[in-house]
Amino acid sequence: MTNVKELWHQKYEALTDYIATHPEIKISPDAVSIPGSARTEFYQLFNSVRTTLLEDKIPDYIRQAKILSQNYLKAEEEVATMLGLEEVSNKKSLQRFLHDPVDGLANELFDQLYNLLKGKTNIKGFEVEAAKNTGTSFRALYRLGYEKWAALSMMKLLEPDKLFQVTPRPIGRSEHSLIAVQSGDNYTEQVPSPQVSKHLSFDHYFSALFTIPDFIVHSTKADKYIALRSEMNQSIANASNPSKNREWYPLDSIELSGFSLVYIADNPEDIALVADMKKICRPDLIIVCRGNKDWFEKEGLENIKLRHESLKPRLGTYIVSREPASEQVLVSPCDTMYILSAGYDQPKLKPIVNALISTCI
Repeated sequence: MTNVKELWHQKYEALTDYIATHPEIKISPDAVSIPGSARTEFYQLFNSVRTTLLEDKIPDYIRQAKILSQNYLKAEEEVATMLGLEEVSNKKSLQRFLHDPVDGLANELFDQLYNLLKGKTNIKGFEVEAAKNTGTSFRALYRLGYEKWAALSMMKLLEPDKLFQVTPRPIGRSEHSLIAVQSGDNYTEQVPSPQVSKHLSFDHYFSALFTIPDFIVHSTKADKYIALRSEMNQSIANASNPSKNREWYPLDSIELSGFSLVYIADNPEDIALVADMKKICRPDLIIVCRGNKDWFEKEGLENIKLRHESLKPRLGTYIVSREPASEQVLVSPCDTMYILSAGYDQPKLKPIVNALISTCI
């Protein structure tokens, strides 16, 4: 009976045997040449090494990633059906991870496996680095994926009937540098109005001028417009038309990785801008997602409390934890921070929706 821990070695031997019997394949420390006639089978073997290694070395991560993927895709389909969406997109690496977790993590091993074939590392070194790097990638992608599951689940509970997107004009790398370096603090541009859309995008790679919402929806449950933004980016322009109906704080150096800012308004124009180069809109509510295991022991609540006190969300901060919260965690540091042990149970996010709806009564 084959020892599963040796299976990836067998896959690697099959790959090196194939290379040895196809002298037209040239792999050296400085160059790679794989003729088209050999490419299909080469990459089938190459990919098999990567996926088998993952299933061997980090099976628990793979299991968790598949569960996340199933729940995320279910939430994505539910929201897409409700709003008649044609597409829901994320950053490329996260999109791949959420739709095919094994392939998404295996992609992290592409260069490392080539380094092994080139003789730049040995089997043991490859194993160690592969486990380390995929573990790091898993934790980052898992946090982002759980955050997106929570965002879509909250959106579903709000019973939306329209989706709006704010789309600043895209800027290329050269113009980005020109604005960021030469214009300094003086560059001003208008934030465009929210437009009804059939495309929901969490990827704002080309929207560096401002930090705009991931989405704005009209909630039939609240009869209001609700916006959410996760993963803040560094804005390089000042808005010429920030809403006069919102409060604005100096941006300074507020770091918001892992925080989602939520806004509610009668008019979508009032929540079209989250932040520009100098200021950030005071959120109505903050959602902090913690999907990774033992997050409290590793991080605690101080960072969350600091951001909560800096931004002063009107309706409080909600920490959504995939793991059941211990009694130690449940002792909230202030009376406007709440912890929800949600797992993947969408109804457990109802306190967030209820808090938003309460402003409409």
